[in-house]
Amino acid sequence: MRKFSILLFIILAITLVIVMSNTYRAVLAQAQGQKAGPGFAAIPGAKGGQDIFGPYDVVAGWPKDISTVPGNEKWTYGAGQSVYAESPNRVFMLYRGELPNIKRPQSKLLSEFGPSIQFPIGRLPFRDATVASLPGAGGTGQIPGAPTDGWNGKLGVDAKWENCIVVADANGNIVERWTQWDKILQRPHFVAINPYDPEKHVWILDDHMHAIYKFTHDGEKLVQTIGTAKVSGADGTHFNRPTFLAWLPDSTMFVSDGYNGTRVAKFDKNGKF
Repeated sequence: MRKFSILLFIILAITLVIVMSNTYRAVLAQAQGQKAGPGFAAIPGAKGGQDIFGPYDVVAGWPKDISTVPGNEKWTYGAGQSVYAESPNRVFMLYRGELPNIKRPQSKLLSEFGPSIQFPIGRLPFRDATVASLPGAGGTGQIPGAPTDGWNGKLGVDAKWENCIVVADANGNIVERWTQWDKILQRPHFVAINPYDPEKHVWILDDHMHAIYKFTHDGEKLVQTIGTAKVSGADGTHFNRPTFLAWLPDSTMFVSDGYNGTRVAKFDKNGKF
């Protein structure tokens, strides 16, 4: 029994050394820009397993900043809420308005809060867009009020409610801005096109407005509103902060309702509950 235990220990020790050695070589290869061995990848020859850098790289400069729009140089995107790619050359993006386009400030010690506290730190964005952008509030259980109820800034100085719906092409160029609909939005949350709709209507859910908007493909016309704007509830004409929408092949719709509604609502292709 003693000999068996010793033999088992030796086998486990050798196995552990081999695994650790292979893992180290794989991570080192990635750090040096080399591909890891096929034994560490879900797909032979590709990165995987101990890929500490992730499978994707950020495409620099995509999309172009909203500050590149003439006359809008002082503003950049607010909090991003949703992305939907109809095609590589028509990618919809929802934003909660805009924030001041300023350079990253120098790190500063905040001794009034305690020792060794400084901000911003190098590893993080200097600004929390989720909190800085209108309407501020947004967590589960929170009840929407006026657009600035949960926000502590000044309109036109700390944020601006414009360019909530933006479309970019494959090169990041801003090709559409649906600014005519900014006024009916308060916290746009989700955008998509029904893949079974030959007319390709664009759907946008706004959880603070308790509403779902259906637009023509070009965004020129608001075709339908499901839900009662600014009025919460839990029936066929009311939502309580809806968040997501999906379709069956016959265009039956399912709405996740949502942050506060805690239900899934089903509608036919015409929006009948």
